[in-house]
Amino acid sequence: MKKGDCVYYTDWEDENAKYPAYVIQARRTWATVKLFSRKVYEDKGGNECETWEVPIEDLQLTDHFEVQRSNVFGFMLIWQK
Repeated sequence: MKKGDCVYYTDWEDENAKYPAYVIQARRTWATVKLFSRKVYEDKGGNECETWEVPIEDLQLTDHFEVQRSNVFGFMLIWQK
């Protein structure tokens, strides 16, 4: 896991829901991620996100989406076709 990776975060407290996230910083056991909301997941794109500290074991690498950074919109999640 490294900075810039696109991942899914499994939230064990929310019925094992998977949320798209973007790794900001990775350490040995924890990572700082931009975690996108369920609305972004259901709408297939957007920029509604929060910064979370999460355990590495709850993250799963993916290529289902990419994240682009914009000065105007911040972090934008874009789903692959």
